[in-house]
Amino acid sequence: MGFLPCPVVQQKKKGNNLGDIPNSTNDVTIYDPTGSNAVNVRTTGAVNELSVNDTELLNAFTSPTAAVAPDLWQYYAMLGQNFQAVTTYITISGQAETDFLLFRNPANSEKTVRFHDLDYTYNKGAGIAVVRQYLTPTITNVGAALAITKKYVGFATNPVVLVYTIPTISVKGTLVKSFGQSSVGTYQDEKHLGYVIPAGYDLLFTVQPAANNTDHSLFLDWSEI
Repeated sequence: MGFLPCPVVQQKKKGNNLGDIPNSTNDVTIYDPTGSNAVNVRTTGAVNELSVNDTELLNAFTSPTAAVAPDLWQYYAMLGQNFQAVTTYITISGQAETDFLLFRNPANSEKTVRFHDLDYTYNKGAGIAVVRQYLTPTITNVGAALAITKKYVGFATNPVVLVYTIPTISVKGTLVKSFGQSSVGTYQDEKHLGYVIPAGYDLLFTVQPAANNTDHSLFLDWSEI
């Protein structure tokens, strides 16, 4: 958490008391770099020991103003825990529901996945394509591996998740979400880290086109915690 703003504190030398801080009184207030989130520091007893209100101190370290505070997604990014994958445009012949993308969090990953965003792009002039999301499909063949890239470019941590395109699925599993996209455009499903996939779970995304020979693309990004 080194990138979080830290309170600005006037330093004391060992053995000195609050009287050695210029223009101080027995009660001193310190602030974070934004000038907000005050922490009151008080002398107690005859030896000028310092006491700090725990709640005030916690707020100063963890609750800076919105202008400078990273959100949780940005925090995970700085730790190198955010990743993404995107398909090229994949042409689907016919109008049947097609197994499109398989997302796997391996049983031995020791990581929990939190989805941040899903973007589906449909390249067709008219009609509505439907995307469905299933949990715990039965897999016959995983399909073609899809490259995963890091949100923190060059960071040492590698992803544990595995992503594949056009898998072969015998049983699709439990339907958990479906949505449609009409005409040419992109549907954005912002999950805000609120959809959580523990180790050992798979997700299947299928596409059902509105017409023959249409192009489709999926983009996913997530945190591995």
